Amino acid sequence: MMARPENPRLARCFDDSLSRGYEIRYADETQVIAYRKNTWGCFGLMFLFVIGVLTAFIVPIILLILGAFAPGGQVITYRLKRNGKVSKKRRAA
Repeated sequence: MMARPENPRLARCFDDSLSRGYEIRYADETQVIAYRKNTWGCFGLMFLFVIGVLTAFIVPIILLILGAFAPGGQVITYRLKRNGKVSKKRRAA
């Protein structure tokens, strides 16, 4: 477990990331790096089911196979700027 930053804005980002279930990869007094794994969710599965009914289950099977084996996720970096504000940057993992 990483140490919680002392800066109140970064500490809030740290706490929000933990409460959302993200994995904290790195944390110090200038930045917090969190990792979020991609999930299909309820609406994603409903979308696949609707497409499956419309296309005789060919397209959703392909999408499910591609999505199931894709090791995807997002890395979210919260950085403390010089003016005291926090910048948020997202990139694919």
